[in-house]
Amino acid sequence: MKKNQLLSAIKKYIKQCTFTDVSAALFYAFVFLMPFQIDVLAYSSTLFKGGNFNPFTSVFYYLADIVFLLALIAWGVSLVRGEYKKKLTYGKWLIGVILLALIIVGEWSVFVAEDQFLSLLALLRLVQMIVMYFYMANDVTNRQTVMNVFIASVSVQAVIALLQYVTQGSLGIHVLGESVLSPTLPGVAKMNIDGVNTMRAYGTFPHPNIMAGYLVTAIMFTFYHIRKKEYIAYPVLVLLLAALLLTFSRSAMLALFIAGLFFVSVKEVKISLKYILLGVSLLGLFIVIVNAEQTILHKLLFVDRASFDQRVFYFSIAKSMMYAHPLGVGLSNFTLLMPDYTFLKLAPWDYQPVHNMYMLLANELGLPGFIIFALLLVVLAVYLFSTYIQRKQRHRGMGLYILATLIALAIIGLFDHYLISLYQGQLLLFLVIGLAGHYIMKESHS
Repeated sequence: MKKNQLLSAIKKYIKQCTFTDVSAALFYAFVFLMPFQIDVLAYSSTLFKGGNFNPFTSVFYYLADIVFLLALIAWGVSLVRGEYKKKLTYGKWLIGVILLALIIVGEWSVFVAEDQFLSLLALLRLVQMIVMYFYMANDVTNRQTVMNVFIASVSVQAVIALLQYVTQGSLGIHVLGESVLSPTLPGVAKMNIDGVNTMRAYGTFPHPNIMAGYLVTAIMFTFYHIRKKEYIAYPVLVLLLAALLLTFSRSAMLALFIAGLFFVSVKEVKISLKYILLGVSLLGLFIVIVNAEQTILHKLLFVDRASFDQRVFYFSIAKSMMYAHPLGVGLSNFTLLMPDYTFLKLAPWDYQPVHNMYMLLANELGLPGFIIFALLLVVLAVYLFSTYIQRKQRHRGMGLYILATLIALAIIGLFDHYLISLYQGQLLLFLVIGLAGHYIMKESHS
């Protein structure tokens, strides 16, 4: 009898389900799939002078791409059938104009690129990200559900990362996009202390720093649930913080710290000393349990200068390239031209973009592209803060959490490039931008 009732309920739900509902469900699936590198190689530049495969001169298609495309198709059907009752919008007009200007500059970059087809594919990827912003700004999905699905997906990544660190190797889940990992393999991110290599936690991301960016974002979203006194959020927060620690990403930890200070100062949150002491004690206990105290001190106290020196070296290449090409070298073409601006012979894994997304934009899209992108971040921040001030009694200040997350990503961009150079990074950046656009539009008209 219960089985028949369940089947009857399912049939009733399916009959009531609209294509708008299907589109939203597919978008939630897309958000969950964001961290997983389930992909196929679509194009790899034959102009790359390093002689080896390079992910920064290649384009992949992902399972997440297919799911997002299906979400757009379902939404299109709902529009044709008249199921989507809300008025179509491109968001705040100024943000829309800035995004359009970004596309125009991207089109220009295709013409000046050495590998024009690679640059064209990168432009199409940029268009996809901007379409994602417009989709979210149109309130097809529930903002809180998007954030919850993201937290759930990154929590899965955190478990994978913890197991990778404990076993110091891959877990064998390559079908989900996990890289082949070992502290003895070249190109794998690791710490060398007294001649012993310790591999950093990856999850299914191409690099621990990218996972750290996702963890910082998920942590900021989880704080929202903690402020609502949802107790399930506490163990989730502990899990995410533990995984962040094992990525040993200094830029992500700094970004989280600054974003947290911003939030506390604006929100005027009072944190009890006993909770601080409890948190520090649990953190110390975890560090001892996983035997990571020496590695953490080595990384966080800047004993190893190799990473810093490498960033300075890339920055010098980027400056020389920008002086020679102030209008840009084309999207995704920075790595192709690196050999022209250094006399040093680099290892294959050393051919990568400058570790600063703003400098990378100035190189690939030229100074106009850099200015447009910087303007986008500033305008989003102003809209978010002003909307939060007007609606700060609603949704327990969700706009402030989104703004703090955007600030964290902007800080990470000072030290890394993945937010614009790699697919998972682009998705993360534009997911937060999309959430910002959705919040601004919905709260401004409510």
